[in-house]
Amino acid sequence: MFPLSPMAWVAAGAGVLIIALGLGVTVQTSRLDSCKTEAAGFKADVKAKGEVAEKARAQDIIDRQKLSDKQEQDNAKRFATQAARYRAALVAARVPRSDPDSSEAQPLSAAATQLGCPDRQPDVAGRLATLEEGILGLLQRGDVAIERTVTCKRWLDEQVIK
Repeated sequence: MFPLSPMAWVAAGAGVLIIALGLGVTVQTSRLDSCKTEAAGFKADVKAKGEVAEKARAQDIIDRQKLSDKQEQDNAKRFATQAARYRAALVAARVPRSDPDSSEAQPLSAAATQLGCPDRQPDVAGRLATLEEGILGLLQRGDVAIERTVTCKRWLDEQVIK
């Protein structure tokens, strides 16, 4: 064999080193390209999922608003119905009964009129009618408060679900 000079060994080592570095750079470049491709795919997937979630959230907000509007309309109808019932009850309470011995409950003002108090009869009947109106008003306010409480509770439950 041929004896190699130290310079030849250095040149051969440098050649092997350059080939190894070239091979390393090639491997790392291919790994970098595959990571870039994977990252681009991940970004596209996240963006697509985000857009879908944003559209679903917007639709959910619209649906909740429609449901809220419907509940408000239903509550308004209930309030109107209750108010009409109270007004009808108040009017019915003011109408004198033709049969004083009937088993129906009579309003307080009618009972005071039947007592026949000579001096204070109109005063007592008027005050009892005012008391009756006040009681009916309190009942109506209580029903409105209950409806508002139920509506607030539903709204809070919806906020917890969000």
